[in-house]
Amino acid sequence: MVRIIIGSKNDKQYLNEIEEIFNSLDVPYMIQVNSCHRNLRGLIKLLNSIRSGKKKTDVIIALANSAANLPAVIAGYLKISAIPVIGVGLSGKRIGGADSLLSIATIPRNVPLLNTGIDEVGMYNAALACLNLLAMRDKNLAKRAAIFFNGVK
Repeated sequence: MVRIIIGSKNDKQYLNEIEEIFNSLDVPYMIQVNSCHRNLRGLIKLLNSIRSGKKKTDVIIALANSAANLPAVIAGYLKISAIPVIGVGLSGKRIGGADSLLSIATIPRNVPLLNTGIDEVGMYNAALACLNLLAMRDKNLAKRAAIFFNGVK
């Protein structure tokens, strides 16, 4: 199960391609809206249920705008749970995404957060990274992903 956590409903516009990829390869995923700024208690409740195993999660993709704290908060909170967290920055309206990209890329030591870029390219690369991570445990998915990767230009 891939859990995609976005900070705002407005961020759903970046998910079309990743949904197509996951649907075509039968990768189960769930999209959740939860801001670490507007609903920290709700996010902590979700992360506790993931960490305890109540909500099955193999990989998390977290999208965020501006300072992009959401991916870092999730990665920091779950760092002892061995659940990979992939952060994708969004360009937003301010400085072309440099703020979100830098906030994900410059997190402190001991916070395992992968960074795949910003906007649609970052989301696409996050989908590919998820496929690689999941394929290590699922031989059938590995075969489907290999066919997909061979068709990618």
